[in-house]
Amino acid sequence: MRKLAALPVFAALALAGCASHPATPVATPTPTTYYGESASAIAALIKGCSDVHANDPGGGSASGLASTASCTLGGRVVDVNSWNDDASADLGPTIRADKVEAYYARGNGWTVTTRDNPLLQLQILNDAGRLMELAGTQMPTQDVRGEKATAKAVVASLGGRVVHVTP
Repeated sequence: MRKLAALPVFAALALAGCASHPATPVATPTPTTYYGESASAIAALIKGCSDVHANDPGGGSASGLASTASCTLGGRVVDVNSWNDDASADLGPTIRADKVEAYYARGNGWTVTTRDNPLLQLQILNDAGRLMELAGTQMPTQDVRGEKATAKAVVASLGGRVVHVTP
């Protein structure tokens, strides 16, 4: 009978001892896919991405575009786009059609581009009006090395890969 009486005391002491040690934190896993997610929520996950703004994708948005946002990363404005499917997230054909070299970051359901090529985001949004306004204007010189560094920083936070497109 005495053995049974000691068991509740032992159990209480064991539980009290556990309570005095903080629980080991459990890491929240990073999602591997972001299909259809909010672009501003994706931007908020990028380390160093500040001043996050949700942008209006517009009525003429590219097929498959779920949402768009922008933020400042390393002193440069970047556009974060979330996509409903992987095929829509391939920016290579659009960049090659512009006959420019570019780097961008791409993962499952998202792309991140810099504003070095301001026409690219307007093409993604299918914003014909703004594209016509900019037709014939001198575009800023691209900083391809900066684009690559920015894409690497995004990939370090979100996973995915750096994509290099040449004309």
